[in-house]
Amino acid sequence: MENKKKLTRVQVYAVTAATVKTKKANNELESLLRDVAIELGIDMDGPKGGRWRISEDSKYLERLDIPEGKKKG
Repeated sequence: MENKKKLTRVQVYAVTAATVKTKKANNELESLLRDVAIELGIDMDGPKGGRWRISEDSKYLERLDIPEGKKKG
């Protein structure tokens, strides 16, 4: 049974180009999120800043790691 399939030269080119575009778009998104966080007063680089992500509906920045003292329960 084969575990690998060789891509054609055109397929390699397409995958490489898409990977470069994806990395560029991801970097732009990360930069935009940092700018938005700064406007909202969130220190994403500080040790207490925590991990954040954009919500599914793109309306909120959601904190992923909520400190123990601030969890509702």
